[in-house]
Amino acid sequence: MEVSKDWLESVLKNHSKETSVDKIICLETEPAVGKGECYSSQIVRVKLKILYASGKTANRSVLYKKLPDNEDLRQFLTEYNAFPAEIDTFSDIIPRMDELMSEHGDTNEKLWCDCLWFNRYDQLVLQDLKEMGYRNLARQSGMNVEHGVVTLNALGRLHGMSAILLQKKRIHPGLLKPYPMGRNDPTSNHLLSLGCSILAQVIKENWGSEW
Repeated sequence: MEVSKDWLESVLKNHSKETSVDKIICLETEPAVGKGECYSSQIVRVKLKILYASGKTANRSVLYKKLPDNEDLRQFLTEYNAFPAEIDTFSDIIPRMDELMSEHGDTNEKLWCDCLWFNRYDQLVLQDLKEMGYRNLARQSGMNVEHGVVTLNALGRLHGMSAILLQKKRIHPGLLKPYPMGRNDPTSNHLLSLGCSILAQVIKENWGSEW
């Protein structure tokens, strides 16, 4: 069956107008997470009413993150590379992972949201996954075995793609500094060993046999 290139091109161009933003009619902001949930940045959910090029309107939302206003905290986070590392990940690493998935026909769900805009090294605008039905898990309640397995599989995929990109030299190994808690110094070693000991004790005494 033959399909006209010009006709299909016209179809796709007209369809793209459905998602092409003409202007923002109005917006309002609200906290994206509860108090104390995110100490490394300020993050708000921006609710938008959008006019598309097609003339249709829709309600959308995005997440806006920036470094905290507190100067001491900004300096600490910059020194430990926390927020710059997040921006480097969204700007340089995740796009390579998107390409890798496309090249290999990986139709599994992505493990990240889309980055809509960034400013090195203090601001991010991100896709709001709440629009897709995701929600934050209360950290105090933890996860059951099923969700734990899903999480570990997702982490495995993420680390696997990272290893492939490094092997193919599509991301530079020096792009991100080592994780601060991974340094071989007395403070880091004490915190990690103590945390692992407490976790092991909690698992032994309180977790169910399914674990």
